[in-house]
Amino acid sequence: MGVISISETITLDTLKRHYDKVSYYSSLVRRIRGINKKLEKDGQNQRLLSVKIQTSKEIEQYKSQIIQAQKVIKSQISYVRKENYREILTMRYIYLFKWQKIEKIFFGNNPDYEDAKHGKYKDKILYWHKRAGKELERASNPLEYQIIKRVQKACRHELKTPTTKTKKEFISYLLSIIK
Repeated sequence: MGVISISETITLDTLKRHYDKVSYYSSLVRRIRGINKKLEKDGQNQRLLSVKIQTSKEIEQYKSQIIQAQKVIKSQISYVRKENYREILTMRYIYLFKWQKIEKIFFGNNPDYEDAKHGKYKDKILYWHKRAGKELERASNPLEYQIIKRVQKACRHELKTPTTKTKKEFISYLLSIIK
């Protein structure tokens, strides 16, 4: 899997892949800690030493990719207009909070939080997350987003009141909108 670049449109799928990569990196770090504990007892175990070396190399590779990706993600998140949306994206994809913790941060002080119907606040967080993802996608590539919106609008208009008679005319019409 490649590294996230500043020219890439950041989508929720991109963030999910980043989250998975960071989770895997965390599991590698935990594995190294376990190996180190075993090596304290038996420092001459060659198999453990080779696994430690291999895992350490993998950690270094992931670490540099994650640091670069997080810089790009933080930068793009800063363009999201709504503060709640920025906070949700930051908590989830930079600090790797679980949904339950994010929910508690936002709604834990509400008097009905403990008594609320199961999922009431989680649904709200997930809705905000979805909206934040759309806004992030638009913010991370505004030109592409504008072109897509123009083409979608033209297609809807063409369906309601057709102005072209052939596919070729319609394609020419769409290309003129993009320019």
